[in-house]
Amino acid sequence: MLGGLYSFAQEYPYTIEKEDIHFRFIAPNTKYDNYTNNTQITVECKREMRINDPNALPYLSIPESFDPLYEDYNSAARTSGFYLDQVKIKSIEIKIRRDGKYITVVTDAPQSHMIRVFRESDLLYGEVPELRYPIKNLRSDDVVSIHYIISFPQILNQHEFDSFRIFFHGKVPKQDVTYRISKSEAASIVFNYVNAAEPHFSYKRDLITDKWHFDRLPSITDENCSRPYLEVPHIEAITSLQTFGINTLRNKIIFDNKESISIGSTYKKIHAS
Repeated sequence: MLGGLYSFAQEYPYTIEKEDIHFRFIAPNTKYDNYTNNTQITVECKREMRINDPNALPYLSIPESFDPLYEDYNSAARTSGFYLDQVKIKSIEIKIRRDGKYITVVTDAPQSHMIRVFRESDLLYGEVPELRYPIKNLRSDDVVSIHYIISFPQILNQHEFDSFRIFFHGKVPKQDVTYRISKSEAASIVFNYVNAAEPHFSYKRDLITDKWHFDRLPSITDENCSRPYLEVPHIEAITSLQTFGINTLRNKIIFDNKESISIGSTYKKIHAS
């Protein structure tokens, strides 16, 4: 399956040649307090995509989901897909590499696509913006490079980040993939490494960081009736005990077992005195 990545690359509108994504969960307070969660989430994404179909990437949409199997199971009136509240774009850069030269894409005038949603933060219907950065006049064999950093408050985005998944694989094949997840000691989040997704390396500096690297990853949406969540490595994250419904007991079990599965557990085991 992995060996077919290059042979079938042309079947995809584009492929990812390099991807480096870093999630940071930072809480300024020093005491763990689940009822006054002030964790700030920052996502930094670097990605290089080789274009096969010039119409494959008309724009870059921010924010984007990092779960390729994401589905919205709300009622039709509330269905909105993936969205985040109060997103700050700290920086963004888009370049096109063509014939050995770089073309910089203008990013100072994104299109604001408004999405009508049921806002969990105030329990009212309203609109949230999805920013779209146009990428025009692409050609086959162009390489589109993107680099952006966004941040948003966890407490206002519990509808997406109360529990969520991070997949290393995606809808198209990837090469040279690096993921990092960092957290401060006070950040209220724990992780479950599914299907042998334990970190390849862990270290502690200002933050505790877990790191993964993969050389080749095939698409996980190729086969009908496949169940990637049962087969491929990925991360399940729980950010709060304020979860109601059938998952409450499961979430509590994960929190109770936080020492063995929380981020940095690999670091703690390796560097234990």
